[in-house]
Amino acid sequence: MTDSQLRKRYQQYKTAFHGRPLPFAFVDMDLLDANVQQVLAQSGGKWVRVASKSVRSVAILPLCLDIDMSTDYGPLHFGVWRSTIQQPDTAVTLARQIANSPHLVLDGLMGYEAQIAGLVV
Repeated sequence: MTDSQLRKRYQQYKTAFHGRPLPFAFVDMDLLDANVQQVLAQSGGKWVRVASKSVRSVAILPLCLDIDMSTDYGPLHFGVWRSTIQQPDTAVTLARQIANSPHLVLDGLMGYEAQIAGLVV
């Protein structure tokens, strides 16, 4: 979008939301989609990680299960206890609950191994 088009759209928003009690949130999904496409085009084929903790809208961010990737070797624990999802059956149960919800979509699984990345046993 050109600078002129953005100014025009801003004025449209300003008029449409005039008198609405503040604060409130609004996302122009067309502009969000355009932004996503621009980021993907500039990524050079690399994976793009969204800072999902900052996004609080299911309509904007499909749900991704964060699974615990930590592990124990004898008395030592490696990892950060990032998630309460520590066993496969827990992940399956939660995935089924999400699948049965009319308001949620499970889009993927996420794991972060933190301190165990590169650990050689």
